Amino acid sequence: MMRNVLEVAYDGEVLVGCSTVRPPAEETSVAETSAVVETHILASNEDGLRFAKAHGFVEVETYLLPGDSVPFVELRLGA
Repeated sequence: MMRNVLEVAYDGEVLVGCSTVRPPAEETSVAETSAVVETHILASNEDGLRFAKAHGFVEVETYLLPGDSVPFVELRLGA
């Protein structure tokens, strides 16, 4: 069974980013997911949103998690 993989990036001692890679659900075929990359970025992260959009990501949804005050923006690259 594949698990989520968390990667973090540092510039020296400063944390500059992180990512979580999630395997597709078992009922989803590889053909359905291999051409799609999704990212979720806080709406307040203007640099991150600008970077993603400049690299071809398209906004799919904006959502607010319970108890949060800043929404996340879901973006997709590919199919």
